[in-house]
Amino acid sequence: MVEFTSGFQGALRVLLCVVWFTTVSSPLALAAEPGEVHSRVLNSLKFADEILGRRVVIVTELKRYEGSDSYAARAETTSPPFRQGASQDAATLRRDPDVLALELLEPYPVDDRSFLIKVLQTRDRNCNINYRGTDTRSEIHGISEGPNRVAWGDDVSYIGSGVWYGYLLGSELPEFSTLVSEVDWESRDGGLFAIGTYGPRQIEIEFQDNNSSRLRRITVVPSVPGTLDDAARQATTIEFVDWDLFAGIECPRTIVKWELGCYTTGKLETRASFMTLQSVGPIVELTERYGDFFTDVPEGHRVQVNDHMAIDFVWQNGEIVRKVDKVKLGSLIGQSFFGSPVRRLVMMGIGLVVLAVITSIVWRRSKESSVPTAPRR
Repeated sequence: MVEFTSGFQGALRVLLCVVWFTTVSSPLALAAEPGEVHSRVLNSLKFADEILGRRVVIVTELKRYEGSDSYAARAETTSPPFRQGASQDAATLRRDPDVLALELLEPYPVDDRSFLIKVLQTRDRNCNINYRGTDTRSEIHGISEGPNRVAWGDDVSYIGSGVWYGYLLGSELPEFSTLVSEVDWESRDGGLFAIGTYGPRQIEIEFQDNNSSRLRRITVVPSVPGTLDDAARQATTIEFVDWDLFAGIECPRTIVKWELGCYTTGKLETRASFMTLQSVGPIVELTERYGDFFTDVPEGHRVQVNDHMAIDFVWQNGEIVRKVDKVKLGSLIGQSFFGSPVRRLVMMGIGLVVLAVITSIVWRRSKESSVPTAPRR
């Protein structure tokens, strides 16, 4: 009995030591299982699905710096931006999602130079209306319609730099739900980071702490340095400054997106987008019909259809239709195309001859079919 008790106490001491070591050891030993990491990443990005079908309004201030110093520090360095400006985007991405409605107002805040652009886009085509002022009551500068010139993801990623609707790098990465499901996520630093690779990109997600799913930062870099074209983005860092409730949905309210790459200058350049989510509206029914989105276009307004430039089109009853010259058409209605009496008589004579020939042929065939034939043996 004494020997059994001593052995039990020894085993208990070993078990307690294992528990203690596991508790105080490096957080790397407590990394979450792959399924748990996947669920956590998906939960951290669920706001992108929850705002589908809702109108979101975002104000973006864009600054561009020469070189990589601003990206490395993620702050304005001694060199001021060589270009900057701000805009307000109001967008709705249909729940499907294959239809995008966008209203772009710039410069913002509104001044005498500000103008409005409205776009309704499907995955294949888009219609674009430029207004001379800041609302749809102002004069229309031009309407154009045609096939999309860039990939769908690139256009959707324009909204809030691809964060709120789930497109980080446009066509380079798929939208969030596809990205999360196709990446093998690995947990690091006790659950503070989730890291995965998609094609030539490595995605690193940092959470605010080891347990929550609230994001602090997303970093996208080449998975192997030097594998991407020099003109492609070299690195992107998205910082989630704060969060808030919009229409009952927890969303990032303020985001700063830093991008490092070679752009129009041909040299390394840093782009910083300072974005603020202003509102999230109720769910709306967004259709592909242009007239449901562009409700204030005057009847008969000229429309440029980019893949049929030689044909004149106009706006009519919310649709784009081929233009008909009503003056010329009206002059033709009720007019005879054979004004000369001689021509009319000639055409009538030709008609009678044709009718006589047809009547003769029919009569002969009917007569031949009435003659009895001998039965076959």
